[in-house]
Amino acid sequence: MANEPVARSIAAHISADLLGGEPVEPGDDLLLSDLLDSLSVVRLVAHLEESYAITIPPEDVVLETMQTADAIAAYLAAAHNVTEPLTL
Repeated sequence: MANEPVARSIAAHISADLLGGEPVEPGDDLLLSDLLDSLSVVRLVAHLEESYAITIPPEDVVLETMQTADAIAAYLAAAHNVTEPLTL
């Protein structure tokens, strides 16, 4: 994946800040596996918006864009030109 550093940084953030250190890989299903609940998704979106100084419209917060860290990274690259990983 071209945006692998971004996906890995998102997975690391989810693990550290939303799951209390539970390991997460970029391809892990976050939603259908119940790793993240709706409040966690809202917290993640807020963190991404703040970290990257972007706005993620509510209509973009859907299964296809939020299901995995890989999908989130792909969405960020396509919709917001994000290519740099998050810093924790």
